[in-house]
Amino acid sequence: MTAVRGRFTADVVVFVSDGGGTLGAVGAVGAVGAVAGAPVYRLPAGEIVAGVYRSDDPRFDVVAGNLTGFLNRLRDAIEGFATMGVAADL
Repeated sequence: MTAVRGRFTADVVVFVSDGGGTLGAVGAVGAVGAVAGAPVYRLPAGEIVAGVYRSDDPRFDVVAGNLTGFLNRLRDAIEGFATMGVAADL
């Protein structure tokens, strides 16, 4: 997948999956790759046609303002799971 359309419109690079159908993608510029400071999107299962993800699902959302913010949330979720046994929603 190279782009998202619907609630948001952006070129993206998919970099993570939760194993249940939801993907994570970071904003990108063509073949250059992820852009510093670009938002990270949560992509619930949806239609992908010719490499373009399309969805108006409210779960299709920005989960972090940038990759560092996403990785900080992921770290916090892992620490929370390790101490309390509760999985956080990213």
